[in-house]
Amino acid sequence: MSVVDQEAVDRVLQAFQDPETGRSVVTMEQVRDVQVGDNRVEVTLGLTTFTAPLWEETRAALADRLRAQLPGAIEADVKIVEHARPASPVGSIGLTAKGIIAVGSGKGGVGKSTVAASLALSLKQSGCKVGLMDADVYG
Repeated sequence: MSVVDQEAVDRVLQAFQDPETGRSVVTMEQVRDVQVGDNRVEVTLGLTTFTAPLWEETRAALADRLRAQLPGAIEADVKIVEHARPASPVGSIGLTAKGIIAVGSGKGGVGKSTVAASLALSLKQSGCKVGLMDADVYG
């Protein structure tokens, strides 16, 4: 019988991504508890209520990954608990936008929304991550 190594468990958890942020669950401080036995691993993982529809899928994915990447892990049990993200400090929303493109005009009906949507689609097709906000500042 092989023994499950705590460092190997830590590596698997470090590589596992939160479904909401795409960042490591270790980096996001979502791993609440880890119990390692001879051939058993138990992990308690915190997920936000925003990702509640994905809880079971995430639990199963982590359990499968633990069993697949830890040769000695015959049993992998993952428990999901609610995780509340800490509030962002005032003045720091933590966005990582590398660039912003604004499309504007002083006149209505000239195709600003069409240009913005076409630009966003073209950037997305070229591999960029894109977000689009169309706002009517005059109401």
